[in-house]
Amino acid sequence: MRSLACLAFLLATARPCQSYTAVRTAPTSHGRVSTPSSPPPPGPASNLLPSQLNRPIRRHPNTRRPSALLSKPSSDDVSAAATTTTAPPSTGRQILTLAVPALAGLAIDPLMTIADTAFIGRTATGPESLAGVASAAALLTFSFYVFNFLCTATTPLVAGRRAAGDEEGALAVGGQALSLALVLGSTLCAALVAFSGPLLDVMGVGSTGAEAGSYASSFLAVRALAAPAVLVSSAATGVLRGYLDTKTPLVVLLGANVVNLALDVILVAGAGMGPTGAAIATTTAEWICAVSFLGVLAGKLPSADGELGSNQPERESPSRAGGGGGGGRYSADERRAVVSPHQVVVSPDGQRAIRPMTTASGVVPSEWKSARP
Repeated sequence: MRSLACLAFLLATARPCQSYTAVRTAPTSHGRVSTPSSPPPPGPASNLLPSQLNRPIRRHPNTRRPSALLSKPSSDDVSAAATTTTAPPSTGRQILTLAVPALAGLAIDPLMTIADTAFIGRTATGPESLAGVASAAALLTFSFYVFNFLCTATTPLVAGRRAAGDEEGALAVGGQALSLALVLGSTLCAALVAFSGPLLDVMGVGSTGAEAGSYASSFLAVRALAAPAVLVSSAATGVLRGYLDTKTPLVVLLGANVVNLALDVILVAGAGMGPTGAAIATTTAEWICAVSFLGVLAGKLPSADGELGSNQPERESPSRAGGGGGGGRYSADERRAVVSPHQVVVSPDGQRAIRPMTTASGVVPSEWKSARP
């Protein structure tokens, strides 16, 4: 009888305890289990002792929660680690990249005159030829330097148009600069030839003797023919600098100096033509230099960086980079709006458009928010 009673008690208490332990939560920080949020179902479970209700869950040592250091990285962490970003070059490095070739080009520019003077001085039989060349070369250097604005003024004009996204405008400015250089160079050539006598007298050639004056006149007459080429090269250098290209002028000037040096060896040292041979060598080199510049600008010859303008990456559009409006870069209209009385506006749904600064009523529509790039 007592055995039957014990068996009935065990059968009555085993099932409720099993269902109750199924809803127990994880152990708390104190190592005890917390009671469920809802009360246990009615039944014999209420007969359990408190020590049985608060019994801790025992875990096998190998089944404990793994350390956070060994946890698997999330998908965001994996994508962030897989994405590698390269830092843009510093401002100082960009300046040096542009300045060093430009300074080298300025240092190479007077080498033609130096080579002519050296060859004439080494092969001349008297001081007259060197005296005449020195006076004429100084006059030519001053005449060409006066028109240096063709380079310094063209550079910011071309760069400003390109910064606004107006590539056609930049090409138009470059074409106008080259045309102006050709006209001014032709005018300068005619003036030097027509007024060579008075100009050389101002330089003091008359006091050095008739032979020195003859050398100076012949040297000036031949070198004056290079005036259009010199001014065209100056304007082309300004256009290339507007495209952030200072390496191509350096390469072209190096080639021109090599040609001049080779012709000096042939005409001055070899043929004994004196100042006239040196003038022919320099004039030929100047025209080769100008034709090379025109070939680069026309796309017939490659620039030092490959394709003209390929060394300047396009700027990222902040609104597009941030995910609005889709995209990645400024459009031509957006870059033009930076320097024009327009603005880039973004609608609430992320669409962008070019709008005037004010409408006909003088107020920007309230449903648009300004997003200046």
